[in-house]
Amino acid sequence: MADSLPPRWFKGVAVILIIWALAGVAAFASQVMTTPEELAALPLEQQEMWGHMPGWAWAAYAVAVFAGLGGAICLFLRYKLAVTLFPLSLAAVLVQFSYPFILADGLNRLGVGGLVFPLIIIGMAVLQSWLSRDWAAKGWLG
Repeated sequence: MADSLPPRWFKGVAVILIIWALAGVAAFASQVMTTPEELAALPLEQQEMWGHMPGWAWAAYAVAVFAGLGGAICLFLRYKLAVTLFPLSLAAVLVQFSYPFILADGLNRLGVGGLVFPLIIIGMAVLQSWLSRDWAAKGWLG
């Protein structure tokens, strides 16, 4: 389909997704810079999970948030690269959460309530991937 102008609300949605992505980058930076004293202040279950998180899970976390931010910026700029970056972010989110919830037995350690925010994050990554594909198909991304 030929490049066409998106509706007026398009930029607003893109800005919301940029803000969401920046919150993810801020959370990542905060967790990476956690001091041993801050880690010791967490409940024991969280100390054990986050204190022993393997490098591959941290790398997946970084890819998830930075690919998500890149995708959101590309969406705002109407670049089709968003169609690649958002699914990359989704895949990295799934890899990242495989550590705490599958390998580190986070469901038993944190309870079902500990799944709520990760499920929101996964849902947002799915939504962003779908939006980018849909909007590219509509010709809103060049």
